[in-house]
Amino acid sequence: MYPGKKPETMNEVKELINQASVEGKLEGEILGSAITLTRVFDAVRDSTKIKIKSPILNVKGDIDRDRYDISKDLKLGNVDLGYQTTFDKGKQTGSTYSLDMPFNLKNLESNIGLRRSENKYNTSDLLSLDSTYNTGNLSAALAADIEKDKFGTTSRLEPSLKYILPTKIGDFSASASKNIIEGGDADANLSYTYGDTGHPSDKDQFWRISAELDPIEGKKKAFIGFKSKFAKGGVAGLLGE
Repeated sequence: MYPGKKPETMNEVKELINQASVEGKLEGEILGSAITLTRVFDAVRDSTKIKIKSPILNVKGDIDRDRYDISKDLKLGNVDLGYQTTFDKGKQTGSTYSLDMPFNLKNLESNIGLRRSENKYNTSDLLSLDSTYNTGNLSAALAADIEKDKFGTTSRLEPSLKYILPTKIGDFSASASKNIIEGGDADANLSYTYGDTGHPSDKDQFWRISAELDPIEGKKKAFIGFKSKFAKGGVAGLLGE
């Protein structure tokens, strides 16, 4: 675990690394930045992993291999800006720049994204659009993107529809989508769900039954889940004895 004194110098950080090699993992704070040091032992070689999350930059890397990923996320109003770059033995080997701009208008939710990735082998530029119009039980969506790199240009334009019919005995839904530019196969799904939503691990009491059918390919799957956490005192506690 993290020692009582917070390190504030590089020598104290090195002492943390040495201690991490013995204890396996250390967590703490250095000059306002959350830092995690993990010692990994494998059959090939040992390595010390470092992860720093700070208001300025985030760093994740391997000290012994001299490889680091540096990233920064910045939010300006509704616009999200991102930057990530990799250094390997002191040389910058690749970078990614991103911009995401959501905009909503009544029942219409949309997001426009720009992403540029660069490395010594290739440079790619991606423009994407995700838009969903929701009227309650019926929703219509459009996903589109165009990407250009040294190999050429690829594009996608995929409209989709989804209808949900809630009843006292469960929810019935139907959905369909198709990439109309590349000429891909259509996707369709029919489903039925009754019971709790979410994941069983998030709840003490859970029950759900569901089934899905792909009417195009004929694939079927079903799920039945039940979870109950006994109250203090076991079964007797539940029965009030």
